[in-house]
Amino acid sequence: MHESVADCIDVGRITYNKADFYHTVVWMEHALQQLEREKPNMTESYYNRTQALILDFLSYATFEVAYVSKKLIQHFTTVALALKSVSFREM
Repeated sequence: MHESVADCIDVGRITYNKADFYHTVVWMEHALQQLEREKPNMTESYYNRTQALILDFLSYATFEVAYVSKKLIQHFTTVALALKSVSFREM
């Protein structure tokens, strides 16, 4: 089953409003793929506006996912260094 561009954007908006940026990226990328498939059936103006909307959501959600990933890496690095420090003190 193929969802329409509008369906994908709607689901992407729902995930965006719930701050579920990982799934926002997934749905907006799917929306871009669907947009390309449906391009022959739409006006250039509609295509351009829809593409801009999708890319707007996608850019912000991608930034948020990258930011969270960076914070997790920093956290795990700090924890790993702390554990390493503890094990050296125990020796």
